[in-house]
Amino acid sequence: MDYIKKFIVLKEIARGFSATGQPANGLIRAEGYEKKTHTGISLINLAGVSEGEYYAAFFFADGNRYFLPLGAVARSREEDFPAQCKNGLACLIAYAKDKPVPVLFGSSRNGFAAEDLLEYIDEKLTETATAETAAETAEEVAPPVYDDLAVATENYYLREDADMAELAIKGEEDEQNVSEQVVGADAGGEKKDVGKEEEPSLHDDAANFTFGKSCESGYYLKVKEELDRLFTDYPEEDCLKGTLPESRWVKIDYGSGYYLVGVAEEKGKPKYICYGLPAKYSSTPPAELAGHCTFIPLSIFEMKGDGFWMLFQDAETGECLRFGEEKAT
Repeated sequence: MDYIKKFIVLKEIARGFSATGQPANGLIRAEGYEKKTHTGISLINLAGVSEGEYYAAFFFADGNRYFLPLGAVARSREEDFPAQCKNGLACLIAYAKDKPVPVLFGSSRNGFAAEDLLEYIDEKLTETATAETAAETAEEVAPPVYDDLAVATENYYLREDADMAELAIKGEEDEQNVSEQVVGADAGGEKKDVGKEEEPSLHDDAANFTFGKSCESGYYLKVKEELDRLFTDYPEEDCLKGTLPESRWVKIDYGSGYYLVGVAEEKGKPKYICYGLPAKYSSTPPAELAGHCTFIPLSIFEMKGDGFWMLFQDAETGECLRFGEEKAT
């Protein structure tokens, strides 16, 4: 069974969709096995929109194409496709209110054009709009028909769990009690004790990790809520503590592998947002990440052992650090 792993860096191709004014970007992780591809879509610094939505188009070299609505707030997600990524794939993230606008694009090989993927998204949106119009027309032409003479065939008072001794019509006192409960709960009044006290949200300060407390501005604060959610939802990983002492990490599993997301500090202030892909040492990075990553070993005493290809994003500006353009594998 062939197992293929590819990474695609999504680069900004249209301004105006950044959450901070700095370029938006993203990363596509693709794993191919048994004629299927499992993808992880990570979108960085992409602002939510009040009108319209984001959409993704995936083109595979084997000829398969896929359309994926992402919503008004495009978040990181996992998707499976019945296609092979062995010979390459491309991804376009577009925004559409009326006509789609290209936002982020990346490809694992030459031969894919953003314009082709944008045209495909436009076709799918047109098909969806046509189908919705047809459905609305059908509802207007054929309204539902109700049988006014239909009657219930079950006597609910004779169900096995009915308490015949307690059956009664609700009186004024009962109505008053119900009203009091509604006013207390919905109109700001004090509620009576109806159970245990509500537990605080997982995203309160007590549940969030302590990194970033001294950060007062910059890109980090824009994405802190999403980072806090990752540190709440995924298990903590400390394998890089020896190499990067002022850092904290979580391990995100997918399919047959995993990657790390972390925050590295300098003098108590967030310095980098980090993404780590496990690997054995090599002098050259994966082709899809060339120029965007550097190798970090698990141990400073074994610099050419196991470690991670690491992407560093500046916590102040949101820019991804660039490294020497080594010849990629």
